[in-house]
Amino acid sequence: MREAGGYPEDFPYAQDEALWIALLRRGCRAASLSAPLARIRIHPGQTSRDARQGELRARDNYRLALAMLDIPGFPPASRQAARLRAAGALLSLGRRREALSQAWTAAAEAPLLLLVNPLLRRRLLLELKRRLPGRP
Repeated sequence: MREAGGYPEDFPYAQDEALWIALLRRGCRAASLSAPLARIRIHPGQTSRDARQGELRARDNYRLALAMLDIPGFPPASRQAARLRAAGALLSLGRRREALSQAWTAAAEAPLLLLVNPLLRRRLLLELKRRLPGRP
């Protein structure tokens, strides 16, 4: 972690994820677990719900998505999820044409994968849980 630079200070919203990406770009290996080991605590005072932080989160998300695309050997499903993440961030920043371009690139790279992408499906479920009040 020290060789990767530790937590990058230029990612005010997502330092932990930026560190993981830096480690992957350096050749470290990682895997995704099939079952969650923790639950996300959602409450009105958390930073990720603060509307004033929206642009900051979107900028970090866009930069993280681009960094993911530079990871050597990144699997197609992960590349597609990264492009769609970039598209969502660009849309949040009001950059609609660029967002559409990223979304089309994601679809063109693997059209059938878009329909069955497990990473995308998990991300969509997480977003639904975050945005639907009263859901566990």
